[in-house]
Formats: sequence, C-alpha cells, structure tokens
Amino acid sequence: MVTALAVAAYSLRSSWSIAGWGLVAGFLTLGQLGELLRLPEKVIQLSPYVHSPRMPVEPFSSGAPIVLGTLAALLMMLASEGFRLRDID
Repeated sequence: MVTALAVAAYSLRSSWSIAGWGLVAGFLTLGQLGELLRLPEKVIQLSPYVHSPRMPVEPFSSGAPIVLGTLAALLMMLASEGFRLRDID
C-alpha cells in the first residue's frame, strides 16, 4: 500500500518521489510508536500497518489484507495511467 502511494506520487511529478519516503516514515511512526506517543486512536488508524493481522498472536482474518491489496492495485493502475500521460522528453 505504501509503495503504491509512493509510485502514484512519483507518477504525478518526479520531484514528489521524496513523498514516498515520508509516507513510509510517517506510517511506521504511527503504527509502531503511536501508542507510545499517546496519539489519538483515529490518528493511529491512518497507518496501513495497523490493519494487517499480527499472525502468531492473532488469528488470520482476510478482510483487511484484501482491502489493502485492492487499494494498492487501484493506486498502481492510477500510477500506470499517470506515467502513460506524462510527457517525458
């Protein structure tokens, strides 16, 4: 999901490639350190890493991975269209 967001940003404008690293850092911070930093639950839920099941501890449920995979596929298709429409000379 994060990779798809980064590719979509890059497909719009190559100078936005740094946004991909910012997304990775932000989502990891929210997912791993959100509770430690006492962030509100709504802010922590923005991270896609929070929604994937923690396999050894929790039983597997296929809902969240299917939704995240579908969103990632849609973003990659939009990014592909963005690359196609971009004029790179």
